[in-house]
Amino acid sequence: MEKRFRDGLETVSYFSLLALLCGVVAVGAVLIL
Repeated sequence: MEKRFRDGLETVSYFSLLALLCGVVAVGAVLIL
């Protein structure tokens, strides 16, 4: 149970990091253009 919760937490943090990276790239593209 605890291990599954921890894996889910890692997945959520990974996806949030990916979303943050996409947001930074989008803002950078807007500023460049």
